[in-house]
Amino acid sequence: AGFYSGEFGENQTKIAIAMNQMMTGNTFLYYGDEIGMRYQGQLTSKEGGFGRTGSRTPMQWTNGKNLGFSTADEDKLYLPVDKSEDAPTVENQQNNPDSIFYTVKDIIKIRRDNNSDLGPDGEFEVLYAERNKYPFVYKRGSFIVGVNPSANAEAVDFGYEIKETVYQIGDAKVENGKLTLQGQSFILVKI
Repeated sequence: AGFYSGEFGENQTKIAIAMNQMMTGNTFLYYGDEIGMRYQGQLTSKEGGFGRTGSRTPMQWTNGKNLGFSTADEDKLYLPVDKSEDAPTVENQQNNPDSIFYTVKDIIKIRRDNNSDLGPDGEFEVLYAERNKYPFVYKRGSFIVGVNPSANAEAVDFGYEIKETVYQIGDAKVENGKLTLQGQSFILVKI
């Protein structure tokens, strides 16, 4: 698991994935990111995995035995699956439109469908970024992305006319010349 290590909440994970997918270049997801698999600490290193061993546990497909990865006995698995009662699985998330799984599907579709502006070679311009402050706001062609992973509401002056809000996580809005992002929010708008 790359984005969700247990240090972040589900909303912060969604925001991190959305921001990553809206950046320039070739974006990536490690398997398990799409459901928010958690880092499994305290595992013995396997084949030089060292600190990354806990990020290389089996994909969690269902709520069944070994979370759907294998029907083998638990002691036969190369690495253990998440034993938490709330362990994320594809099965738990594939029918929940508010899940990390759907956020990943939605944001990848937006990037794919608008690839001239949001693709790897699309324009990138920072509109607002200050050291140790939020939000982070940037322009990708005819799109503007606003990201606020902090717990506090943040606002910046905004001089663009919005045609459409394309995607949103949390509470964010543009009105009266300001972009306001409540704590842990993300917005993608078309200008």
